[in-house]
Amino acid sequence: MIMINLHIYCSQWKKGHLLKLFKSFSPGVESYSKALQQLHSRFGKEGLLTEVNVRDLFSLVLLKNSQQKFSLRKLYDNLESKLRALEVLGVTRDKNAAMIYSLVKSSLPDDTLRARQRSRVINRSQKESESSEEIQKNESTHRMDLDGLLSFILVEIEIEERVSIAT
Repeated sequence: MIMINLHIYCSQWKKGHLLKLFKSFSPGVESYSKALQQLHSRFGKEGLLTEVNVRDLFSLVLLKNSQQKFSLRKLYDNLESKLRALEVLGVTRDKNAAMIYSLVKSSLPDDTLRARQRSRVINRSQKESESSEEIQKNESTHRMDLDGLLSFILVEIEIEERVSIAT
């Protein structure tokens, strides 16, 4: 089944190095496993892929300052795509939450950052009235900050989409 799916997937390539590599192998289970090994050795360099995906996250930060503007939905989809790719490569949100949080936060439009800050101030004042304990910053709270920020972005996207539908 995997071999059939691989053949269907690879046969959809119209041109390029991948198609030439794939066509150089004759059909068959042994050939497919060799083809997979070749694809992995040629394109599966985890260090390089990690570097490319981190660089792509940085480029989203740089886009914020450029003339080219993205919708919050498109920005979120790009962020999630890069974060998923990094997780597959072993760069998890748990271990790298502080760095990832900073990159995600830096890529957001100023209006979204202001709304997030207002939201945090309101939430903090509500929590302070419930409890006056101070939470120490560590990996888990950085992860909570990152998850909270991503959840906030989704709420903002939903609000934008509802407003867009209403107008």
